[in-house]
Amino acid sequence: MKAEADAALQRAVTVFCRTRPEMFIFAARQEERRGNIDAARPHLKTVLDTLAPTLLAGIAAAANFERRQVCSPLHLCAYAWHTVSRAMQL
Repeated sequence: MKAEADAALQRAVTVFCRTRPEMFIFAARQEERRGNIDAARPHLKTVLDTLAPTLLAGIAAAANFERRQVCSPLHLCAYAWHTVSRAMQL
């Protein structure tokens, strides 16, 4: 069952909803929940770099994702800093 769900999600972001940033954010959250961080990050990168660079939901999702992964309160990683600075430019 998990394999079918993975295949459906992959088809959604590559075929049916490839221009919908919300679908990529959803896919990133699903991959993060499964513990597949290396698969989640490219979904968020696609939203920020290609689909909707100024979408506040995408910027917030990417910043929160990075904060949950590697950032402590005293250490803000470069990717999250870049994401936050992009949001401040809006």
